[in-house]
Amino acid sequence: MEEPVQKEPEPTSSFISAFLPKPKIPSGTTISGIYVGGMTQEQALSTLQRSVSHVHENEDMVLSAEDRTLRLTPEKSNVHWNLEKAVDSALNGEEKDISLELSLDRDAIMAELQRFFDSLGGVYMPSGYWMEGDAPDTVQMIGPCQTLVLNTGSAGHLMNLQDVYDQLVAAYQQEEFQVSIEVPEETREPRPLDLEQVFQQVAILPLNPSIDHSTLEVIPGKLGYGFDVAAASTLLENAKEGETLRIQMQFLEPEVSEADAWFQETLGYCKTEYTDNENRNENLRLACSKLNGKILQPGETLSYNETLGKRTAEAGYKPAPAYSGTELVDEVGGGICQVSSTLYLSSLFAELTIVERKNHGFPASYIPLGLDATVNWGTTDLKIRNDYDLPVKILAEISEGFVKIRIMGVDLRDYYVKMEYRVDDHPSYAAAYRCRYDRETDEEISRTLDHTSTYLEDVWCWPGYAENATDDPIEPEQQ
Repeated sequence: MEEPVQKEPEPTSSFISAFLPKPKIPSGTTISGIYVGGMTQEQALSTLQRSVSHVHENEDMVLSAEDRTLRLTPEKSNVHWNLEKAVDSALNGEEKDISLELSLDRDAIMAELQRFFDSLGGVYMPSGYWMEGDAPDTVQMIGPCQTLVLNTGSAGHLMNLQDVYDQLVAAYQQEEFQVSIEVPEETREPRPLDLEQVFQQVAILPLNPSIDHSTLEVIPGKLGYGFDVAAASTLLENAKEGETLRIQMQFLEPEVSEADAWFQETLGYCKTEYTDNENRNENLRLACSKLNGKILQPGETLSYNETLGKRTAEAGYKPAPAYSGTELVDEVGGGICQVSSTLYLSSLFAELTIVERKNHGFPASYIPLGLDATVNWGTTDLKIRNDYDLPVKILAEISEGFVKIRIMGVDLRDYYVKMEYRVDDHPSYAAAYRCRYDRETDEEISRTLDHTSTYLEDVWCWPGYAENATDDPIEPEQQ
């Protein structure tokens, strides 16, 4: 019987590599002027160790400022040439002429500098904030919340520690070990953090309930993302100079309940009398139909031109009297400025934000002086923004000889508004004042200039007040 053949063990990779030639640096390569071409890694490292100066690894760095000194030992700064990195670059053939880099422990040196200059009155550091951690899913509002980090800053000299650090690095590279720094006399206090402003920058506001444009059903609100400003303010007030605070971010509930999403009350109501011109009245009716039922969500802006569309015969508009420059001519869509003016005045009563408005060249007979709003497709628009926390709804109609426009919503004001109109300073210069009155006592609370209008001819009128119309408000369900 034959005996089994004994197989010799296969050589391992480490065994094989021991007999392979070691990689060498490409010919023509130098490191800081020292030729290392054709050398292995070990040979190059040995050559550099013998050839470069290591004096900075044996000398203390002395920093002088005013009458004090800071001594940085090589052990504190951990200063040394990064030979390994240079040799690796040479072996990889990245370039032919490689420079040595000086390696230092930046964090340790900066800590020493901070302590040193604190003893000289400190270094000015501005207050600031930043976020730690990954942001949660702000669409679904799920996941861990981030941490808001606040730093109160510190008072001191207007110095830059990074500049001082850079000077030390340059001195090490030049093998100079005496650095003198002048400390500026000027000092500064950090600006207190404005947490309201910080909140605006980092927070996502909760979305209050609103009404769907098509179904007018309540759309539930959404969570927001932020922090408790009042609690953070208390912590900040008790914080020390230069202290770092960490505030846990959190999801925020909507401030308005779904029950508040209804259009319950009249915020502003204006009506203006129209003539018996049939074409003009058809334009008024069409303009009102475009506006009627329009919902403005919080923060949304209404463009009168975009809402009505271009005034063309195809869109149903009729030729009717309208101003072209200084002349009255028949124009398709003539008369719709009465609707824009009525909307404008009702919006003033409702205290919506007027983003864009321009008065006519001549006073309009259907509305008090200085309270009109002209429009023209492509050039002049009336834009109104809803800056309330709840949506508002526009009800517009022509009936009983009047253009009637109401702004519906939830009125949380404890006052009502009148608009005072008068001629001020110049015969063609009309001023409008917003006047607020206490609902219970009817006493005037405030009176401020709201806007001015300049006409192409001198105007005159007795000073007067425009008020909300007195008709019974239309109930929302009727629209």
